[in-house]
Amino acid sequence: MPIPLLLATWNFGKVHEMRALLAGLAAGPSGTSGVSPAEAPSAGDSAAASQKQVLTPDHPQSHNSTYELLTLEDAGVSFRVAEDGDTYAKNAARKALQYCKASGLLTLADDSGLEVDGLDGAPGLHSARYSGNPGANDADRRMVLLQNLQRKPKPWTARFRCTVMIAVPAGHALPEGFTPAAVEDGIILYQTEGTCEGEIIEEERGRNGFGYDPIFLMAGMVYTMAELSTEEKNQLSHRARAVKAALPLLRMLAAGAAQQ
Repeated sequence: MPIPLLLATWNFGKVHEMRALLAGLAAGPSGTSGVSPAEAPSAGDSAAASQKQVLTPDHPQSHNSTYELLTLEDAGVSFRVAEDGDTYAKNAARKALQYCKASGLLTLADDSGLEVDGLDGAPGLHSARYSGNPGANDADRRMVLLQNLQRKPKPWTARFRCTVMIAVPAGHALPEGFTPAAVEDGIILYQTEGTCEGEIIEEERGRNGFGYDPIFLMAGMVYTMAELSTEEKNQLSHRARAVKAALPLLRMLAAGAAQQ
């Protein structure tokens, strides 16, 4: 039976990215996910984002246990966790723990942000709420960021940073060789991280992304993150790097479940 893995986010852009990243393991040695930019759901397309994907821990021919990727909606979760911690790790841990407790499922949560050097690391933890307007969308936040950078010297160097937390509820066989980040109420937390360097540009370019992707020029490249194909983004992005760092842990958890 597939192992349910809860993707603990209400951001459907993130759901799409994580589905592609995790489904990539089942796409064979090439590592391609088979998801094209045209298939990406919009931020409000909960139906598309709720589609389930199955992750094979090794490759298509593997006979090990597999993961069924579930959204919060799939799991019947309706509440939102306050992301008011003072680090990405605290926010990710809070989401992983609370959604794991509510669902009883193995849970993957992340917190990420854009850090702009000329703004002393802002928006950082407040990237998703940077405009100050509760009804603001991604375009509004990009506009506020560019307005705040107008009098700052270029290049506007920046980086995306992501922390992933995996919450393992009681009853799962724990993997050997992995050090927990924390233990709370019998739930074991494991942490991975990823960063992506670049700079902010004024012209929005590309449609295969969300958030600040269209104005984030990748370091050493001539493309913004939103101009990358899904396959390229799933190799280079901060979230891709953090999720990839978690794959050995997910494989070990799957192997342990298969032996139980």
